[in-house]
Formats: sequence, C-alpha cells, structure tokens
Amino acid sequence: MGMYMVSYDLSHPDYNNEKVKETIQSYEDWCHYLDITTYVIKTSASYEDIRNSLSEFLIGTDRLVICEIPNPEVWVTNKKLNWRNKTYDARHKKNNYKLAISSKTGENIDEHFGHTDRFYIYSYDENGINFIETRKVYRYGIGVEECSNHDKKISKILETVEDCDIVLTLKMGVQAIKKLEQKGIKVIQINTTVDKGIEKALEEIIIMN
Repeated sequence: MGMYMVSYDLSHPDYNNEKVKETIQSYEDWCHYLDITTYVIKTSASYEDIRNSLSEFLIGTDRLVICEIPNPEVWVTNKKLNWRNKTYDARHKKNNYKLAISSKTGENIDEHFGHTDRFYIYSYDENGINFIETRKVYRYGIGVEECSNHDKKISKILETVEDCDIVLTLKMGVQAIKKLEQKGIKVIQINTTVDKGIEKALEEIIIMN
C-alpha cells in the first residue's frame, strides 16, 4: 500500500469541491495535512489512478499536486496523522451543531466578541442551517471601567454561548479563546458575511474533526 500527498486549488471551489473531496476520501485511509485542501492518503491505487480519478473534476486554472511518499515510515516520524476512513466516519461523525455569531445587524460578522451586545444563534442538522434566536449580552469591552469587573463581565458573555459548538466573531481576546476552547467550543475569527462565515465554519469543523 502506497502513501501520497494530494493537494488541490480550485479556481471555482463551489463547482467541483465536493466531488474532489468525496473522491479523495473514497481511498482506503486519509487524513488532512497542513490545511483542508491538502491530504495524505494510504491506498493500493497507483499514482496514475489517483491522478485520473481527480483530473476529471478539474477545470480552467484548477491545480492539482500529487506526490508519492517513498519512505512513509521515515517521513511520518514525530508526526501524528489523524487517519480517517469510512468506518471511522460512521462512528464519529457529528451531524448537528449550534453556532453563535457576533454581529451588529445579523448580516455580517463585524463585532468583537467582547464588544458585541448580541449573538445571533444558528443551528445546523439534517434539515440544514436555521436561525434560532438573538441573545442579548452585557457589553464589557468599552471604556476604562472595563478593568474592575472584567472577569465577571466576560464570564457572563461566555455563559451566553456555552451551549454552542462554534463561535464566529470578528476578533476575540486570548483569554476568552482559551476559556471557550476549554469548554470544547471552536472559535473562528473572520470578517465576512454571516452566510459565508457559517459555510466556512461548518466545512472546517466537519472536515477537521
């Protein structure tokens, strides 16, 4: 069984991205390496088989790189690769998430976690993405007075989103990130629309978990 690194860059990711991912993940064992469009796969298929199976989904200026790893037992030394396969996915795949988004109007992710006065809460499950509610919070990151009651105020904000799996925000302080991560909540700092932010967050958390 050979080991290969496969990396791709699609000029129009909305067009064939799912087909490329499904093809790569159809091989015997695979894992992400570096980012979500770079994989390491273990398979009995040849280099040519892999190339041909993926090339049919490439168009225009799409790019694909496939490198055989000749001595995998040496190459993976001191590297922990989180191997996946269909059996693993069936046992571990989570199919529902709750997301909290800091936003001024609910259209863009444009508020600092500590400055926002509301979170827009969304769910994702077999029925797709759905808006649940708007949660009001106490704003702590404004003015000199924030120093005295900082811990108490940030704790109240954290409590507002503690039942969520993902928090999307424009910016967040290091301590707040650590506290959320300790609770198993993923933090994504991003500046985009709410719709695009949710799409990116779900793709990242579903693929990488």
